[in-house]
Amino acid sequence: TTSLTTTQEMLKNSEKELAETKSTMNMFEEKLGSFNFSLASTQKEMSDTKIELTATKNSRTQQLESVTASLNHTQEELEAATKNKVRSKWDVLFSDRFFNKQLTREMSQELRSAWDVLDLFLGANITEPVIEHLKQQHESREMVCPETENIL
Repeated sequence: TTSLTTTQEMLKNSEKELAETKSTMNMFEEKLGSFNFSLASTQKEMSDTKIELTATKNSRTQQLESVTASLNHTQEELEAATKNKVRSKWDVLFSDRFFNKQLTREMSQELRSAWDVLDLFLGANITEPVIEHLKQQHESREMVCPETENIL
């Protein structure tokens, strides 16, 4: 009978342990269900956010393209309007190099040298390529340019 009593007690303890394990397992299943619901909800929110961001990106891209096209058109109009406009030879004094600064001998010599480079172009037609060449190759203080002969 001692053996039977011991076996019955062990069975009761096993049943109690089984019930506790089932209870713990049920609790974990409930938490897992809650986490799964939360995960599904978060995935839905992320999907909705992605759709919203894509729509916003597309809208901003269209706005940017529109503004860019408008700016390019305005720039083309500005270039066309100012391309052949006669400017004063003194407008160079509005440049950062000279404007609001005391005129020095060096600055005066720099201006003279800039105009002296035109001697290299005597007899040439002053065309857009010549002007562009002067702007690109003779803008600095150093006025020697090996490409001058190629432009003439």
